[in-house]
Amino acid sequence: MGATMETVEQLPVSVRKLWRWGGAFTGLFFGLITAAFTIGAASALELGIAGYVAAGVLVLAVAAVPVWWAGVRYRNWGWQLTPLWVEAKHGVLGRHRVIIPRNRIQTVTTNSGPVDRMLDLETITVHTAGVGAPNLTIPHLATATVQQIRTELGKGVDE
Repeated sequence: MGATMETVEQLPVSVRKLWRWGGAFTGLFFGLITAAFTIGAASALELGIAGYVAAGVLVLAVAAVPVWWAGVRYRNWGWQLTPLWVEAKHGVLGRHRVIIPRNRIQTVTTNSGPVDRMLDLETITVHTAGVGAPNLTIPHLATATVQQIRTELGKGVDE
């Protein structure tokens, strides 16, 4: 990362793993619920082995979708810092884009939960001046990157 970033940056690769693990737990939860219903239905309808195979395929599909979705979500996240603005883009079905002019930045805050700290990640939020003005949040950046962003955004404040 140079003095300013002119290219759209992606979140760290560890975020994809984090989101996929979250998707795996979500998929496991919904997969177990789906398994209970489909196995019960296959038994009640006396569908035989074909019913249980179909139930198994459905359970695997339900469990796999959140893991796949985490990867799609990761690929659609981007951010950049330029001399004039801070920008974040994300979203799969609905695209969200927030651009904040640097002269409108009021404060910059960071947040990290226990899992973030284990992975050396932080979430940064750029707060803007003005009533109803949007804030920009970039989740799960490397701590070193967050410090560089804070330094870059703080340039010129004391001048």
